[in-house]
Amino acid sequence: MKLLAGKRGQTLASGAVAVLLLLVVASGLVDGLHLLSTRQRCLQVASAASLRGASRGRDYAYFLSTGQPGLNALTAQAEAVRAADDGMARMGLAGYALQVEVLDVPGGSIDDFPPGRIWTAREPSVGVYLVVPVDTLLMGPINGGGPVDVHVFAASGVTTQ
Repeated sequence: MKLLAGKRGQTLASGAVAVLLLLVVASGLVDGLHLLSTRQRCLQVASAASLRGASRGRDYAYFLSTGQPGLNALTAQAEAVRAADDGMARMGLAGYALQVEVLDVPGGSIDDFPPGRIWTAREPSVGVYLVVPVDTLLMGPINGGGPVDVHVFAASGVTTQ
């Protein structure tokens, strides 16, 4: 009987460790799926915003004078910002950082957009970059107590083809 009594204490400790390990794995899976879902929805918002900017920002005067597609940079940027803000508001997200850049004539590049990269496009294009802070269960405390940032980039161009 004494032998069984000693093993019961070990079983209890092993069970407690197993439950804690299961909680960590489950919260990690929940956090991962939450981040993946948020990233996908933010990518849809960025894509729709860049498409709206490219669509509504077309410069017909430039096209008629040169035969090449072009964008009105101010209109394209304003439309993309408005669409991104509307999409993020529909998702109920706030505190995000938004950067919209426009390549208004065929060919060109912008250094450090998205940060750390060079954006190059052959056609006039609108690029939308979003950084969205996301609260998590487990990754927040591991990350120093703050939210985890989700980064997305989308671009749409105008072409004659």
